[in-house]
Amino acid sequence: MTRPIVKKVTCPNCGTEGDFVMYASINAEYNPELIKKMESGELSIYECPKCGKKYICNYPFLYNDYNDMARGIMPMSDIQHT
Repeated sequence: MTRPIVKKVTCPNCGTEGDFVMYASINAEYNPELIKKMESGELSIYECPKCGKKYICNYPFLYNDYNDMARGIMPMSDIQHT
């Protein structure tokens, strides 16, 4: 089961508060679009709604891919960005 969590974050540039959607767990079978975002690094990007600056918000989450029998805790900082 994929579990989203909405956190309030404050932009370091302009001080505007906004919502950042994080995931406590991601199921690859049911949410392949999130796996693509994870692989591209987009899953950890927060964009300020006022000034448009983008920031990386690293956080750990549980990754499940039952088709490949893969499971683990994935720290965002360990993902390779290309």
